[in-house]
Amino acid sequence: MKSTAYFVILFLLSVTNQIAFAQDWQNLRDGVIHIRVTKPNTTVTLRWRDAWISEAQRDHLYLQNPDGSLLKKWVLSSTQTPGKDQITLPKKGDYQLHVTGYSFRNIDLSVNNDALTQFEPVKIHKSVALPGNGRLYFHVPANQSFRFNAKHFGGVGQFFLGVEQNRHHQALSLDKKLEHSRFNSIDIPAHSQDRVWRLTWNGQGKSAFWLDHIPNLFALTPESVFKPNLIPALINARVHNKIKGHTPALGTSMPFAKPPPIALKLMEGWNLTTANHYTFIDVLLRKPKHDLSFLPLYEQLLGLTPSSVIVAKTGRRPVLDDPDEVSQVLKRYFITRHQLGLLNGSYIALADEPNLNYPSYNSFEKYFAAVVNEIKSQPEPALKQVKFAVPQSSRFIEGPTRKGADSRIGIDWADKLLQKHGQHIDAISWHQWMVRDLIDTSRYRDSVRAAAALAQKHQQRLDKQLDLVLAQTNISSGLALSPYEQNTQFAALWWASVVVQSSQEGELDQLVWFKADDDPVYPKGLAFENFKNKPVGEAIGFIGENIGHWVLDSDISHPELDLLATLSEDKKTLILLGVNKSDRKQNVEIDLDFPIDTPAFTQLKFGQGASTKSLQPNTKQSKSLKLEIDGKKIFVISGSL
Repeated sequence: MKSTAYFVILFLLSVTNQIAFAQDWQNLRDGVIHIRVTKPNTTVTLRWRDAWISEAQRDHLYLQNPDGSLLKKWVLSSTQTPGKDQITLPKKGDYQLHVTGYSFRNIDLSVNNDALTQFEPVKIHKSVALPGNGRLYFHVPANQSFRFNAKHFGGVGQFFLGVEQNRHHQALSLDKKLEHSRFNSIDIPAHSQDRVWRLTWNGQGKSAFWLDHIPNLFALTPESVFKPNLIPALINARVHNKIKGHTPALGTSMPFAKPPPIALKLMEGWNLTTANHYTFIDVLLRKPKHDLSFLPLYEQLLGLTPSSVIVAKTGRRPVLDDPDEVSQVLKRYFITRHQLGLLNGSYIALADEPNLNYPSYNSFEKYFAAVVNEIKSQPEPALKQVKFAVPQSSRFIEGPTRKGADSRIGIDWADKLLQKHGQHIDAISWHQWMVRDLIDTSRYRDSVRAAAALAQKHQQRLDKQLDLVLAQTNISSGLALSPYEQNTQFAALWWASVVVQSSQEGELDQLVWFKADDDPVYPKGLAFENFKNKPVGEAIGFIGENIGHWVLDSDISHPELDLLATLSEDKKTLILLGVNKSDRKQNVEIDLDFPIDTPAFTQLKFGQGASTKSLQPNTKQSKSLKLEIDGKKIFVISGSL
């Protein structure tokens, strides 16, 4: 009798788990949950807990209405972890919940059983920790071949694909030691009928899997498969007659070598106004004139000045443990370069991401103080004029991606250095990585706001203005790269969005993409190794040509459309730089506090340049603009004042 009761309990638990699993998604790290609400007032419950170093990180979740407007945003901090929240989806339609990567928390989602849900995982990066003995389903349209891909992250080692109602399956085994950008794939030929496929796996834990050539959507049951419906949005924006500040100089990180003529020609088309350089101490010890073969090309031919300079060793080795040697090299270096008219006004960082790489804050502060005091104590005017930037941190508001990150937050290190050595510091500098989702690029505006507030805090005491330098940024850090991001239109949309968000406060002085061109180790350039533009290379040239000098205050109502309102340097032309980050078609109405004459709409067409057309009405009295923006487009609206 006892044994029978035991098996009954096991059976009931099994049934309960299956019912819950039908609408429960667990351990999400990066991706989008599509929710089709068939009955109004459907309830969604969210739970989250630490995955890794969440005490030093803030994660963001976004819930969008069927028209893409924002229903709710969650900012998950250390004081809220673990945590739980519940929200009601008020009307029928297709909602989207974005778990933005890189997420430092595991996110669980529960939805009423009368809704349908599907998961759209991010490609290559780990997106979820899968349970053991689970299964998922996806739809394959008739006459459509597809590719299933997966990457080994230490959990699942093998996937199995089969058609529902069919015992036969195909297996994909995962290699354990592939570099981040490489993965395993299996190609499946087309079939004459629509079919639902089943996905199962061996193992459990962190995983990445995704589909190419068909919708990248996975459901918990065959009945939950659906095609999301993107309703065109009506977006309202307003441009005010108030100047907030200036736009940043835009640049990229340049190689520590003389570029070939074909590369220089390509760089000219990027319309850059600044750059980031490495200065390798060990190279300059052996060859004091090494960078004179290329630095004049960057500064005098391309006009990339003032720039930012990072002191390191060959191979970007970051830890410099001999301040006397560094001081002696840099004293000679700055005197000779300034005599040649080079590096005037440039910002110098004495280490590369010290909050990530140095043993502690105290060890870096000791090194920094020794070098900066030695250089600034010299009588030579060239050394008195050197501008130092701190801390050149890895990330700014959050900590770097390493253990103990809560004691290594960039803004905290900057504050401490300014308190003790502020008389020798001229700029706050940082790098920003791991903002991988287009909806989440407002993190860049947040970091600029925080840096501007820190500068304001110290400005009166130091009796000088501190400049703000975002000296390196990219979608991912180090080798955690995805060709789906780096080599596609995604990177172009991402960069345009980052420019818009970073510029909104009018406070940032430099904004720099990392890096100029691919190399065998870091294929994250604006151009491929053969010096052919990537889409992001096209985008940076288009943006540089179509961004004004003065930032106007503006408002916009939708998370999928970014818009930066600027004026030309002479204040005679209004220039609105925008990006539609979604596949959704956007209907945009822009109200202006002032009239413009003959407005024009210019759109970047990748591989074809730009196309321009007039907007209606095109009279002097135009204070309202209406236009339709296709999905995933970078555009400019301009008109005379």
